[in-house]
Parts: sequence; C-alpha cells; structure tokens
Amino acid sequence: MNIIIYIFIFIAKIIENTLSTLRIIVIAKGKKLLGAFLNLIVCTCWLISTSIIITNINDWFKIISYIFGSFIGSYLGSYIYEKSIPHHTNS
Repeated sequence: MNIIIYIFIFIAKIIENTLSTLRIIVIAKGKKLLGAFLNLIVCTCWLISTSIIITNINDWFKIISYIFGSFIGSYLGSYIYEKSIPHHTNS
C-alpha cells in the first residue's frame, strides 16, 4: 500500500512542476484562462501531495518521493520551455 502512496506523490510532483512551467509559457503568450486552469491543477497537486507528507513527516520515503518528483518535474518543465522557444537559424 505504501508504494502506491510514494508513486502517487512522485507523479503528483512531476505534474505540478511541469505544469507550473507550462503555465508560465501560456500566460506569456496571452492565454490567461488556460493559465488559470493550469494553476488550478498545480494547486490541487501541491495541496494533495504536501498534505500526504505532512500527515506523517517521519516517513523518509514520502519525502524522497516528493523531492525526486520535484526534480524530474523541474527538468521536464525546462525541457518543455526549451522546446517552446523558436530557434533561429542563420542562413
């Protein structure tokens, strides 16, 4: 049962961090409503994953799942951001 909780925390943090970056991109492109919707998902992921950890802060596997999910989510968000910037070629 605990492994499911760890996987859930890990995936929730990946979704949260990745969508946070995507939210910034869409808001910068003027899509405020989509940005607000993405923020709703980000906030929900954060609230649920954080509350699971806070209820038993002594479970190091929950903390590690949270940290590595955040790490992977930040990397994926950076990758998405990099792909969203048009590359100019000198020809």
